[in-house]
Amino acid sequence: MQSPDDPQSGMPSLPTHPMAAQSLPAVNPADPRLTSLIRLTEQLADAVLLADLHGTILYANAACHTLLGCEGSLVGIMLQQLHADPPELIEQMVRHVQQHQTWHGSCTYRCKAGKLIHAHAAVTLLSTSADTPPVLGYHISNTSERLRVDEALREAHAALAQRVQERERATTRTATLLQSKIDELRHTQHELRSSENRQRTLLNALPDALFMLTAEGQIEDAHIPPEYALPPAHTLVGQPLTALIADPATATQLRQCFQQVLYMGQIGLFEYRTTMLTSEHFYEARIVPASPTHVLMLIRDITGQRAVEKDLARFFVLSPDLLIVVGDDAEIKHCNAAWHDLMGYPEAFLIGKRTLDFIHPEDTVAALQMAHMIRDGNVANGIEYRFRHADGSYRWLRWSAISDSDTYLIHAIARDITLEKQATLLSDVLSEAIQQTTDAVLIIKVTHIPSAPPRLTMQFANVLFQQLTGYAPKTLHHEALHALQSLWGADFEAQLEALCTQLNPTEQQGTLTMQIDMAIRYFVDWRCVPLLDYQGVVQHMILRLHNVTPYIRAHRLAVEQLEVLEALVRGDELTLVLSRIATLIERHIPQSRTVLQIIASGKVVQRAAPRLPQAYSNEIRQHFPMLYHDVERQPVPGTPCAAALAQRQTVLVENIVESHAWPIWRKVALRYDLHACWTAPILHADGSAVGVIVVYSTSPGQPDSDDLALLATARYLTTLAVDRLFLNEQISYQSHHDSLTGLLNRAGFEQAVQHVLEHNRARQHAVVLGIINLDRFKQINSVLGHQAGDMLINLVAQRLRAITEPRGILARLSGDEFALLLPQASNPADALRIAQHLLDALRSPFTLDAFELIITASIGLSFAPSDADTVSGLLQCADRAMTRAKANGANQVVQFTPEMSALARERLELEQQLHIALQNNELLLYYQPQWDMQSGALYGVEALIRWQHPVRGLLAAGQFLPVAEAGGLTFAIGSWVLQEALRQAAAWYASGYPLRMGVNVSAAQLLHPNFIQSLEEMLNRYRLPAELIELELIESTALQDHATGAQRLRDVRALGIRIAIDDFGTGYSSLAYLQRLHVDSLKIDRSFVDALGSPSATPSDTVPLVQTIISLAHNFRLTVVAEGVETKHQLDFLQRAGCEVVQGFLTGKPMPTHALTAMLHQSPCMPHYHTTTNGNNGHAGANVNR
Repeated sequence: MQSPDDPQSGMPSLPTHPMAAQSLPAVNPADPRLTSLIRLTEQLADAVLLADLHGTILYANAACHTLLGCEGSLVGIMLQQLHADPPELIEQMVRHVQQHQTWHGSCTYRCKAGKLIHAHAAVTLLSTSADTPPVLGYHISNTSERLRVDEALREAHAALAQRVQERERATTRTATLLQSKIDELRHTQHELRSSENRQRTLLNALPDALFMLTAEGQIEDAHIPPEYALPPAHTLVGQPLTALIADPATATQLRQCFQQVLYMGQIGLFEYRTTMLTSEHFYEARIVPASPTHVLMLIRDITGQRAVEKDLARFFVLSPDLLIVVGDDAEIKHCNAAWHDLMGYPEAFLIGKRTLDFIHPEDTVAALQMAHMIRDGNVANGIEYRFRHADGSYRWLRWSAISDSDTYLIHAIARDITLEKQATLLSDVLSEAIQQTTDAVLIIKVTHIPSAPPRLTMQFANVLFQQLTGYAPKTLHHEALHALQSLWGADFEAQLEALCTQLNPTEQQGTLTMQIDMAIRYFVDWRCVPLLDYQGVVQHMILRLHNVTPYIRAHRLAVEQLEVLEALVRGDELTLVLSRIATLIERHIPQSRTVLQIIASGKVVQRAAPRLPQAYSNEIRQHFPMLYHDVERQPVPGTPCAAALAQRQTVLVENIVESHAWPIWRKVALRYDLHACWTAPILHADGSAVGVIVVYSTSPGQPDSDDLALLATARYLTTLAVDRLFLNEQISYQSHHDSLTGLLNRAGFEQAVQHVLEHNRARQHAVVLGIINLDRFKQINSVLGHQAGDMLINLVAQRLRAITEPRGILARLSGDEFALLLPQASNPADALRIAQHLLDALRSPFTLDAFELIITASIGLSFAPSDADTVSGLLQCADRAMTRAKANGANQVVQFTPEMSALARERLELEQQLHIALQNNELLLYYQPQWDMQSGALYGVEALIRWQHPVRGLLAAGQFLPVAEAGGLTFAIGSWVLQEALRQAAAWYASGYPLRMGVNVSAAQLLHPNFIQSLEEMLNRYRLPAELIELELIESTALQDHATGAQRLRDVRALGIRIAIDDFGTGYSSLAYLQRLHVDSLKIDRSFVDALGSPSATPSDTVPLVQTIISLAHNFRLTVVAEGVETKHQLDFLQRAGCEVVQGFLTGKPMPTHALTAMLHQSPCMPHYHTTTNGNNGHAGANVNR
């Protein structure tokens, strides 16, 4: 196709002609109707003009420029400059149009170089919208050529008339010569008649109706072909030309066209239609001036032409195929409605678009090739490429196209073949899928024969069918299915034939056995899918064959393996389990003899050989005794079995006859008809040998992959069987021994005690049972960590074992609790002596990661049968004795007495009553004053918890807190104490007594996630300054979970609350922790103060220790509080040593709230509201441990 600017194209580009483009702004291109009209006129061969009512040209199409030969634009030129007609004609034309009537007439136009062109013009008034003025539309048809023809006809008629006149004048002038010329005249008349006949014959041969009209519009002569639906010619002669048309309006328009031709002297064209009876006819009237007095009118019946055009237009619109007209510039000129239905584009959208913009980039070359083929005059058929759909996707179209050499337009028709392409692709995919499927596929064609069984013919087989059956697909093509009857037998073929005879049959499936040859047999699952026609008759069948032989064999093997595993679970003897494994191998490997041998204590023991001759085993044992006595020391492997064990790998002897590595074994094996041997060692995960599997075969050969897999399974099952023995022994050991120390655990110890009791019951020997519990082990575990705690438990166990073995049985019952059984104690004194020996052994320091620890323990003893004669009874009695030892101060041995049982019951009752006490608010706080040593003023108070028991009266903390700790009530009691102490401090503060109060906090409270939030809420609730509160923590509490505890203490300090370390000097803390924890004061433990006693009783090592603690506290800028001061000597010593604060019975006993309040009234406290560095501050502390 040529480009729009190619001069060889023969005509300017449409609609982008430069002149047309210049005219568009003048005619409001935004008007869609006018724009569509302009685009349509660009495709017409006739000239079209648009002008305003003043005669100024607004638009001219390319044909107009071509007609007038104008190179420049006609826009803006007055119509009078183009017209060669009188101005009156133009004025008449405008007046006629302003009356909304179409004006028809002949006009003369000036073209290039002054040449005149005669043309027929049709002028009408166009109104596009109410907002824009109307314009005049001119349709100009060039009638110059027609006028020349008419002029020739007129000249011929004029010449003829002149000759007749000349003859008449000659006849008149030469009357005398008439006679002489009569013959000549007759001859001339004869020729004239012949000429008229020829002319009449010529007229009769014309397809048009011919009328000769006078200047007045009268029909002077008429020639009408017989097929025309017009009145007879003779009835029209003398009638006005309007008699030809029955419709008055159409007749008037014909009269106006006649007058314009008569007036303008140019050919006029007029189309009209008439209806006669039920038929409608279309006519084209061509009016030609013949002479000044006559006009010739030719009427042509164009009904057939219009019908063809209508059919073509209907075909173009209604065709289901895609019809399109493309210009030589590749722009779309026309398209039918199918583009909207199939491609989603409205017709107006594609007009003016380039086709290449919609073609897939990969198909552009094919589209250009089609264009070149059409341009060369060829017809393009079957060209396929992708065209973009309105939704952005691409559709495959198949094109046929042809070019119009006159208009240079390409007329193309396309059909959507996307589904066809997809079907082809799907067919290819399905074909490939059939080839790639894991099933063998056979497609069978069914031919139905009347009164005979259907004929089954093979049409297709995939590669897997060949692999399964051995038949190549090419050899089966078009062969009868009967050719494969040897594979599956006649019954299966008959079953397929019966399926074909059914109407609307469904899919069938089943299992069959395929005998490939004498040695190969497959188990196959088959599925036959019938393909039916519209009547439900089978036309094809798809037979799918799935080889399930490996699955069936694997299932059988799995069942047998499960039987072996069930035997293991049942606890069958090892020999029976190994026999099952050997039988499994022999069942799946034909002609095999299996031996399973296990290594026990370095010796090979034959445990299973179901089918191996016993005589063969005896000979091998005789020839190779070392194999069955010490396999690890065998110098040279004399058999494949020994070689496999030595090399730790499988040894295969495919043919014993050809094997010369083991001559003695070879000779013995052949004697018993054994020709192949496969030996596989059974190894543990660590590489140690467990045993060996030996498989003999009566025929030479090597194992295939299935055989090797079976051997691997057998080795695994054998390993499980052997491991079960070891595991049972290990489980039995672990279930009765402690994993950390290797001592007996509780279950093992109770079993041992039960055995000793039963053994000694008949002999009446005394049995001693002791419970050994380490003192304060939980604190050691918290401070040093669990790993250090485990190390300590191990060291303790070693010391205890060294003393008790072999006379006694030692066990570890729980974390820090051991048990001792003395089966034959001579007397209680002997048992007490041994127990005291254990305590003495523990007093020697233990070294753990540079820490030296001295451990003490509490031991409780019970005797059988005096205390109890059952295991649980003895343990219970010993545990109660141990509890009494701890209550007595620990680090001692206590023998059980009956009173301890009553005490244990009492403790249990007390614990239950303590739960009720919390609910009934039976707990209360007492407060003990603390005094400033320098000023003698009240420093603060310490609150001590009491229990107002409803029966036993007021109980001190030591009477119920140990029970609370054992019962898990420490957190609940501590929370109550904290809240009550803060409430009372707030009450005193509100009364004008800003006493500082500290609260003893347990580890459970400190480490609780909501501790800080709860503390802050209480301060806000009671409106208590934080400076009046001091939390007291024992060393183990402060150091337990050091990272979390330190962070909580920092959070407490952030609230403004003071922190004190209680019972300082009794823990295991590092001095560096004191600085890291940022405490405010240290409280010297009462045990150090008690040791001060009197001047004569003070131990020599206590004084420097207390002095060191006070000095250490001062170095860290800490306040020192001494508690438990009960003598004047203690008070004087502490004052001399620099202790700031004292507390004890000497200075004030604990008192209830009302008593302390009364004391505050008698002796007002100093306002120590703000903290100072010398410790002169108000203080109160609540301690749940006093």
